[in-house]
Amino acid sequence: MSSDIEFRDIVTFESPSAFKSKKWGDSAIWGVISKYPKAFQEKFRILQDATHEYLKNGFSTDFFIKYRFTRRFMKSFTYNLAETESLEKSFLGAKGIKEEIGLTWSCNKIQNYYRQNLRPPSCREHLFDSIYYYCKSCAFKKFGIKTWPELLHEALKGYQHIELERTSIQGAAGFQRACTHILKISHQRGRIPQINDPGLNLIKHASNRGSWTQFGINNWTDLLRHVFGSSTILYRNLEGKEGLHLAQKILKNFFKKYNCWPVFQIKPFKKIHGAALRKTWIQFGINSWKDLIHSVSKN
Repeated sequence: MSSDIEFRDIVTFESPSAFKSKKWGDSAIWGVISKYPKAFQEKFRILQDATHEYLKNGFSTDFFIKYRFTRRFMKSFTYNLAETESLEKSFLGAKGIKEEIGLTWSCNKIQNYYRQNLRPPSCREHLFDSIYYYCKSCAFKKFGIKTWPELLHEALKGYQHIELERTSIQGAAGFQRACTHILKISHQRGRIPQINDPGLNLIKHASNRGSWTQFGINNWTDLLRHVFGSSTILYRNLEGKEGLHLAQKILKNFFKKYNCWPVFQIKPFKKIHGAALRKTWIQFGINSWKDLIHSVSKN
């Protein structure tokens, strides 16, 4: 097949008039395919072949049987291609996401974003807002995908550290997943997560819209208080027996929830750890963080 194909100047042909004098440059338009994963390249090579045949012979029943692309898609795709000379813009503009290769294309975009940013994309970001729109419009329903989290699950199931963003957080099981995810983020970053931190939009909106009111969670602050204990620990005095009991209570509650001890680098445990190192409770036999943990575990 020649690398350049002059478009036919036929009145009845469905392609735009821009094709009358325009020539097709394979490398200029289709070169982006080489950047796709190998398994994905084959599907877009089929689209490339289909486009060449469509520009030569138009649409027919045999064409649809062979390539599985609809008349509406091919007409819009070639029109956009003539205007933009961009494969991806034309694919999106022609609603290619609704075609059979749309799910593969969308997953590839999500995977590329994750590799570059180490987090899943937000459905409000450029390009992904369009993917989200089609997902919400049931474009992937035939694949069992009806929501944005389900699409992220499909796209990133081979990756790690994204369990929450692609999993439902409704109900008791979802609430526990949200708490576990927040805890994991705090361990990774050495601090309590903030409401605007990346990767927490799903949890933030769920907590603020009342998804977990049955657990006493009405907002983001309630959720943090549930996960990390009373935030007043940051401002209360830990001196004396009362302060020791407060520290032990917070540690014990944490262990009951997560069956593990917290790292001392995160708030409010950082303050408790500091008090232990300063030997605030030396009169009670507490000389270190290890001693404090031991005093809680034996009770």
